[in-house]
Amino acid sequence: MPEVLLITQSDIIPGKEAEYRTYIQKTIPLMVKYGGGVAFVGSGIPGGTNEYGNNAVLTFPDQESRDQFLADPEYKALNAMQKNAVKNLHTAHFIPRGSQPEAVARQAFEQFRHGLATGEWQPFLDMLSDDFSFRFPRGEWKGEHHGKDKAAEFFAYVRQAYPDGLNVTAVQSVGVSDNTVLFEFQDEGQLRGDPYHGHVVVAFDVKADKIVAYREYFGA
Repeated sequence: MPEVLLITQSDIIPGKEAEYRTYIQKTIPLMVKYGGGVAFVGSGIPGGTNEYGNNAVLTFPDQESRDQFLADPEYKALNAMQKNAVKNLHTAHFIPRGSQPEAVARQAFEQFRHGLATGEWQPFLDMLSDDFSFRFPRGEWKGEHHGKDKAAEFFAYVRQAYPDGLNVTAVQSVGVSDNTVLFEFQDEGQLRGDPYHGHVVVAFDVKADKIVAYREYFGA
């Protein structure tokens, strides 16, 4: 089952059929580039309250792939072509309920990984809930902390400790228990100038599409 469904409904404006076909011909290869596919196309909604002449169900392996596709400059130009060729356009995004915590956590982990490597933490911070809390096992940040502002301070501290970045070299396992997703990984970098190799487990607690808690465990 795909992680993300993107459903579109519309009516093609009379006389704009050729423009819409061009949109489709150029969009599908771009969508495939991001792992997307077309699960269904058709007209009408039998028994529904509204009928549309043009319906499509698109699939993506995860939210990150969908978002990268939608953010692609080429697609933005194609999307303008679509809007010029259709009316009554409606879109909906669905994540299968059973897989949502893992899908959200995997997206958060990729942003977390990016933050470690580059020091650009804002994409990860944007995924945190307003009541976010986190726990760190040792050092001056040992204990539990609350709030996105505190998280921003902590990850700025991480960047100071690893000014050249900390790279995740291998993800060894991913575990899911209800709304908690754990990632076990190896990382390496320069800790204030000295070589560092770590074995780390991080746990993300997920609620809806946000990370509400983070815990870190590490050792040799």
